[in-house]
Amino acid sequence: MLRKSVRLITTTLKPIALFPQCRSHAIHRESLEKHMQKNKQSFQIVTKKPKDSTVTLLLPFATNEKLREVYLNQQGGTRIGRLLEDLDSLAAEVAYKHSDGFNEARPINIVTVAVDRIVLKRNITPDCDLKLEGHVTYVGTTSIEVRVDVTTLVNNNWESVLEANYVMVARDKYENKGVPVHKIEPETEEDKKLFQHGEAKRKTRNHVIEQPNQEEAKHVHEIFLNLEKKRAATENAMHGTHIGEFRTIKSTTFTKPVIMHPQLSAIHNKIMAGYITRQAYELAWVTSFVYAKGRPQFVSLDDNTFIRSIDTGSVVKFTAQVVYTNADKCHVRVETEVMEPSIGRTDLTNVFNFEFKVATQETVVPETYEDAIKYLEGKRIHEKGQ
Repeated sequence: MLRKSVRLITTTLKPIALFPQCRSHAIHRESLEKHMQKNKQSFQIVTKKPKDSTVTLLLPFATNEKLREVYLNQQGGTRIGRLLEDLDSLAAEVAYKHSDGFNEARPINIVTVAVDRIVLKRNITPDCDLKLEGHVTYVGTTSIEVRVDVTTLVNNNWESVLEANYVMVARDKYENKGVPVHKIEPETEEDKKLFQHGEAKRKTRNHVIEQPNQEEAKHVHEIFLNLEKKRAATENAMHGTHIGEFRTIKSTTFTKPVIMHPQLSAIHNKIMAGYITRQAYELAWVTSFVYAKGRPQFVSLDDNTFIRSIDTGSVVKFTAQVVYTNADKCHVRVETEVMEPSIGRTDLTNVFNFEFKVATQETVVPETYEDAIKYLEGKRIHEKGQ
């Protein structure tokens, strides 16, 4: 049975627990084959409207002090990382609702595979109510694109403060393969616009690293030439942090290991994508804070790729670097890797691209080809978001 599509959160529950239906529901293994066969015979793919999947979450910060304290950061502002965790959970609930994932005749799991873009439009004040509203904008065969809009109540008017776009995939709960989802029929002009955007984005979505074009190769070559000139004239070069007015990408690196405890699991002992996003954001914030020597302001999260899921009990290493800077913007790349100490191996699971507004004018530059590729990717993402 579906839950109500509008809820008022009045407790201090952790964001990961706000959407319990995103967790798996056990079915006795001995009746699995019979259950699956019955489901395949009874479930039909239909066409739905975008409004059919709408889910709204109200966070009454203005009147609920205990809830507000959960979202306060060390500066007295709003914890963006915790809000990002909520956004992922709400997007998952929207996808479950669209695909009838709460129906026992539909044994599926919803997995976050990408975040196309999350952009902060204005500062979020912690003493004003927030409303999170999500709905499906586009569907493929097994994929579901979800738009989440965040508004805040100012002078009795709901004003937009943040937009987020997620790509979810429906997978069979037992066979772990993609399953078809309901189709969608746009109604309003805005629905049609978002549907067309999703269709265009799907055709251009490419997670393969592109080679530098001629102009980019020339740009990187000039950077390396300037570095060599500065290196010869700068006594700090031996420390590997500053070369003249430049700072190396390597010198901005911060890492932290995190144990994935069972309490963080979502489906089949997999860790919630929103929790990984929150951990990545907080490390990115610290990285930009140290780089800029002042508090950064979150601008956007772009082209976030979830390469593979993370099992409960894993030890995950988060690595953040400032890979590109332009005027008052710095681009922080965060990679997450599952560590296998017994065999000395790490497997890449996620790549995040955060952009912050900072006060410094210090320029970061690559020293190696690997860093040059990261630099160019950060540059492309920054220019695409302008």
